[in-house]
Amino acid sequence: TGVKIDIEEDGRVFIYSTDSEAGQKALAMIEDIVREVEVGGIYYGEVVRLMNFGAFVDCGVKYDGLVHISKMSPQKIKHPSDVLSVGDQVHVYVIGIDYNRHKLELALYKM
Repeated sequence: TGVKIDIEEDGRVFIYSTDSEAGQKALAMIEDIVREVEVGGIYYGEVVRLMNFGAFVDCGVKYDGLVHISKMSPQKIKHPSDVLSVGDQVHVYVIGIDYNRHKLELALYKM
């Protein structure tokens, strides 16, 4: 985001920027990295890969996430590319967590 970030020994984080929007984006990214993943949580992420069965989304958390094709739209779609593209920034809702495999089951969240 182009901001300067300092992390103190005691865990305090300082974000420096002359652009308030970039500062807010950096803050949101940091919060997503450090917060615990929970069912029902809403995360902001980037679509990193499309497959016939769904889209993989990087939410900046410790888990990989998959939005199954059936969780992308209330209407039936033929392929995830009908709704998403690689690089899209999306909000996702956590439906389930596989703690052993570090995988998230996600749905697209419409704000």
